[in-house]
Amino acid sequence: MVKKMSRQIDISGEIADGITVLNLKEHRDYLSKELEDYENGQWLHPDDVVMSKQTVSAIGAVLEYFGH
Repeated sequence: MVKKMSRQIDISGEIADGITVLNLKEHRDYLSKELEDYENGQWLHPDDVVMSKQTVSAIGAVLEYFGH
């Protein structure tokens, strides 16, 4: 019988929130750059344009929740 090793990292809520905020900001910046490139003539699928705009807006709301 093979035993599974439990892997767990304990971090504080403050650290977890900080990681979450950094990931959200990075993704928002990536999508914003894609949209900027689209506005400057680079092709982007129309569905992606709509979804990216909605996602950037939603990320903004979540970041406001975290005070950013």
